[in-house]
Amino acid sequence: MEQIVSEPQTQSPQVIEECSTSRFTSGSTLRLTREEELLGNVELIRGCIADQSWEMIATLTEEWTSEFKSAVWKELTPQER
Repeated sequence: MEQIVSEPQTQSPQVIEECSTSRFTSGSTLRLTREEELLGNVELIRGCIADQSWEMIATLTEEWTSEFKSAVWKELTPQER
């Protein structure tokens, strides 16, 4: 037998608890370590080399410091350089 409910049966207010697991929100900022930044850029350069995208390499590296550029080049094989 079906019963029609005109009002909620629960009288006590329900508490909504926030999850304790960490999550990314639009207000969060992602900070990479220097090593992660270095290795990420090495992979970008390798992709550019494979695609023979020399202009992209120039664009990527124009803002790099000499020190950072040297560190990236050291990670490349002699053939990639």
